[in-house]
Amino acid sequence: MVYIGSSADSYVACLTIEPAEWKQKGAVDHFGLKNLSGLNLVSFLLSVHYISEFQKIIQKHIEQSTYPIKTPKDGQALLIQGKKVIFLGENDRE
Repeated sequence: MVYIGSSADSYVACLTIEPAEWKQKGAVDHFGLKNLSGLNLVSFLLSVHYISEFQKIIQKHIEQSTYPIKTPKDGQALLIQGKKVIFLGENDRE
C-alpha cells in the first residue's frame, strides 16, 4: 500500500491524531470531533515538524505513551517497509 501524507495528513495514518495537539498552547478546539482515532496504518505515533525546542514536550509524551513516537523534521519523510521505518531527506536518521 502507498500512503502519502504531509504535515497533519501524516497523523491520520497513526493510531490516533492526538499528538497533533501536543505542541499547542492552551485549549485545543477539536471542531466537534469526538473520536480522535487514526486509520491505524502504522504502529507508532508521529509528532511532525520536530525541532529541538519541542524536546521537553515530546519527551514527556514519550514517557507516558504505550506506543513508539517518531519525530520527523521539516524536509524529512518516513519510508515504512514492514516493521522497518527509515527516515529520508534532510538529516537522515533512524
